[in-house]
Amino acid sequence: MVWGCMSAVGTGELQFSEETMNSNMYCDIFKQSRIPSLRRLGRRAVFKHNNNPKHTSKMTTALLKTLRVKVMDWPSMSPALNPIEHFWSILKWKVEKNKVSNIHQLRDVIVEDDSSGNM
Repeated sequence: MVWGCMSAVGTGELQFSEETMNSNMYCDIFKQSRIPSLRRLGRRAVFKHNNNPKHTSKMTTALLKTLRVKVMDWPSMSPALNPIEHFWSILKWKVEKNKVSNIHQLRDVIVEDDSSGNM
């Protein structure tokens, strides 16, 4: 699993995991990397996630409120409108092209492309 964020001014930190994500993991990742990423991307950054249950759980909602993170309202069933979906499509193509079969190879493909600015 790869988790990341982006904005018009740049990209945030990527997180890799071999586990299936749940609300606890989502909140932990958010505290560890999303908050610093949002701060780097600017004070006026607004966080946008989809309506996945772990994104809208009581735990996640409470954390975002406690951290005073502005969250964009987003209509359900609208993934084509989510800008990061285009990034994930490019990533999926690169994964298939490189025949990635494990998390370590995935990380190598992403980090290589990220450092060269080709992503």
